[in-house]
Amino acid sequence: MFPDVRQLTSTTAIQVVAYSSTRVDVSDEEVVKLVLACGRRNHAFRITGELWFGETRFFQLFEGDPARVQKLYENLRRDPRHCDMVIYHDSLEPTRRCANFTTHVFDGDESQAIERLIHRFVSKRS
Repeated sequence: MFPDVRQLTSTTAIQVVAYSSTRVDVSDEEVVKLVLACGRRNHAFRITGELWFGETRFFQLFEGDPARVQKLYENLRRDPRHCDMVIYHDSLEPTRRCANFTTHVFDGDESQAIERLIHRFVSKRS
């Protein structure tokens, strides 16, 4: 699909952000359209990460150039489809965690899935 951007060289640190939010008034069809549009935009801006979503929650880890990551974060904060945003991780790191940008659907209990993702992405590197 998209090339592995870890192969792209960078002289600056990578900013990594992980958050969860409550999904507000967004149909599954709208989420699919949003995911496709975001995937194209993220690829163009060399943003990598993972987006997980379910009936009521989003969890996302995204990483890239600090200025672009900050702009994406500000856009998400203003997006009315997200509320109760909780930031679990925000740091500058020397390398990327993800090769590209992928999306997933929560399987089972969303709260437990988010806890597993926090442990996977945040606890091991913080």
